[in-house]
Amino acid sequence: MKKFSSLAGAATNEDDMEGPGPNSRLIPFNSTDEEATFSRNKISTAKYNVFTFIPKFLFEQFRRYANIFFLCIGLLQQIPGVSPTGKYVTIGPFCVVLLITAIKEIMEDLKRHNEDKKS
Repeated sequence: MKKFSSLAGAATNEDDMEGPGPNSRLIPFNSTDEEATFSRNKISTAKYNVFTFIPKFLFEQFRRYANIFFLCIGLLQQIPGVSPTGKYVTIGPFCVVLLITAIKEIMEDLKRHNEDKKS
């Protein structure tokens, strides 16, 4: 005997109404399954982490042509026959500027990490 399901409008057998068969599946609604694990649904606005700070920071800094220029000039001044000035005249201040920029980036990224933890 055939029955019509009120939800789907399809014909079903009475034998199918007894329980799940080998070709059917049971889908529970509004159940809490303790075994189900889900990935985190968090958005991180931070640019860096502990492992990626130095490579990403140097990549970001040397994308700027001025930094590449000062690096090349500083490296050329390390050769005694090329430079009439001392070795550390250009490379020293350039390293100080990079250090100050790195400290600023670390402080900004720590603020981002703290804001991410709040929400």
